Amino acid sequence: VCSSDLSTTPYIKKIKNVDHPDSFKWTCGFDTRAAYQFQKYWEKWYKNENGKLKKVFPPDFTTLSPDILLHWYTGDGSYSGGSIHLYTFGFSYNEQLKLQQMLSDIGVNSNIKDVIDENGVKSHFIYVSSAKSNRKIFFDYLSAAKLYSKAEETFPHKFAKEVEYTNTF
Repeated sequence: VCSSDLSTTPYIKKIKNVDHPDSFKWTCGFDTRAAYQFQKYWEKWYKNENGKLKKVFPPDFTTLSPDILLHWYTGDGSYSGGSIHLYTFGFSYNEQLKLQQMLSDIGVNSNIKDVIDENGVKSHFIYVSSAKSNRKIFFDYLSAAKLYSKAEETFPHKFAKEVEYTNTF
């Protein structure tokens, strides 16, 4: 239950898989736009274009630190069956290419995958290669984040138990 000063708008979406048109998944979330505590972040990450909010990279976002990647992954990522997905639906394709390059800079192989929502709108997300060695690099990098232990404790389903982490970053 949210207090009135932290009001949010929950949503549920049905998303089709472009590679497998007969399959889909449900996703849910909430909108923090109404919470004044997040205002400075909204101003940094969203721009008004023709009356619509558009997610954009702030000019000072140039590096994907372990803390940033951990926050992104626990908030907008998933781990299932050895596959890691980083949801980037609000970003332009070019911004997703930049994110993919940032992952490559830390040694993580990834691809940009297409999905189509229930209205037929195509968007993209980042798929981290499911090779065990690549997952190890990804989780090793995450393990260097300040709140890694807390995140692993809070979201155990997002952390691969079959991969040993060495925290070499």
